[in-house]
Parts: sequence; C-alpha cells; structure tokens
Amino acid sequence: MSGRVRFDIGNPNVAGSDLEMVAYVKNAEIKWQQGDFTLNAGMIGTIQFAVQEKFWGYRYLLKSFQNEYKFGSSADLGVSAAYKISDILTIDATAINGEGYKKVNKDDALRYGGGVLITPAKWISLRAYYDRNDVATGATGAAQENVGLFAGISQQNFSIGAEYMTLYNAKRVQGKHQYGYSVYSTVKLPNQFQVYGRWDYLFSSNEYNSANDGQLGILGVQYSVNKYVQLSPNFRIWQPAEGGAAKLCGLVNLHVNF
Repeated sequence: MSGRVRFDIGNPNVAGSDLEMVAYVKNAEIKWQQGDFTLNAGMIGTIQFAVQEKFWGYRYLLKSFQNEYKFGSSADLGVSAAYKISDILTIDATAINGEGYKKVNKDDALRYGGGVLITPAKWISLRAYYDRNDVATGATGAAQENVGLFAGISQQNFSIGAEYMTLYNAKRVQGKHQYGYSVYSTVKLPNQFQVYGRWDYLFSSNEYNSANDGQLGILGVQYSVNKYVQLSPNFRIWQPAEGGAAKLCGLVNLHVNF
C-alpha cells in the first residue's frame, strides 16, 4: 500500500489572467499492489496513453499525441486496475470522472474502458485501448468513444513507435469525430547524445476542427549532462490543415529532475 499527492502550478487559462498562476492537485491517490495485481483510487494518473508516453520519452519537450490534442487527460478522479497475466500479456481497466483534474465533477457521466498490452518479446510492445464517455443525465448529444492502437520496437540503440487514434463524437457532440497518427523514433549516439524525431497528423470529420487540425514535425538532439539534467535543441514545423505557410521555430529545452 502506498500513496501520492502531487501539486501543479499553471496558468488558469481564463481571459484577463495572463499574469496569474494557480496551484491545483494533479494527483491524490492510493495504490494497492499484491503480486501482479495493481489497484489505484483517487485523483489518479490515467492509463489511456501511459505506455505511449513512456515510449516517446520526451514529455518535457512535447506531450504524447492523445494528451497534446486533448483526446484524454493525464489525471482524473476514479479507479484503475491492472493485472499482469504473464510476461507477454497485461490487461487494465479504468472508471473515471471523464473531466480531468481541473474540473472534478460537473456532471454524473463516467468515462470507462480498458486496454491490453502484449509484449511477445522484450523489444516489441503492442497495445490496444478503448473507452466510452456517456452523456450526463438530462443532457443532449452522443456518447464519446475513444480507440487507440500502438506498436513499438525498442532495441539497445534504436526505437520506433507508431499510434493511430480515433475520437468519435468528440466532447459528446454527435457526428464530430477526430482522428490522428503519430510516429516517433530515437537513435542513441555515443557520449550521452540522442537524436529523435516525431511526426503528428491530426484531422477531423467534415473538417469541423480544421482551425486546430494539421501536421507537426519535430527533430532534435538531446544531451544528458547526467541522469538529472538533459539539454535539447530542437526544430519544429507546423503545417495547418487550412493551408497557408508552415510555421517553423527553433527551441532549446532544459529538463531538470530531482
């Protein structure tokens, strides 16, 4: 039995509050583990894209696809359970509020689902996930459904992963569907250097979300000063779905872990 409480500080994203910062509880959970069975309850870290996020490995640069484009939240109020059946097969299930960690309980609808992780070899990971977010009592719309598929290959000095995601009836609005692909790879070099790249493609049915749809590419190099500090210059390009000129920028990211 163990527990965790974690606070985040961030912009509340409210008009006129550009200079304000708000502290909020990101996690407040209890974890019970017995053998190959694990149960989490409270304001938990969600399992929707946990495998993909770990495989991508550069969250301090960019969130994994489903988190970055709001297919789901990284934390929510609820319970999750996982059971490792064998070295090859692990199954998991979750029942959460469905509103994330900033809106704790606006309605009585739940988001529930589950997934399966298959590792036929230590260097191969395959995952399938599904969840459903029902409509609240008295509300109109349609249940939101999310499907995620992932495949990854990880060798000592090279890894590559790919995802396909669908979000039917996004935000529980009938007929508004979102889709996406994400491919990412890392090559380890001598002297603590890594070269990485990623390509995202987000699109929607009937182009209803075209203002936010598009393609993102990122290419960079990470240098690990030590196990606590990483430095990464990188280039990013965004091509909006509505057309127009692509946006290119260069960044230098610093990650300090203690």
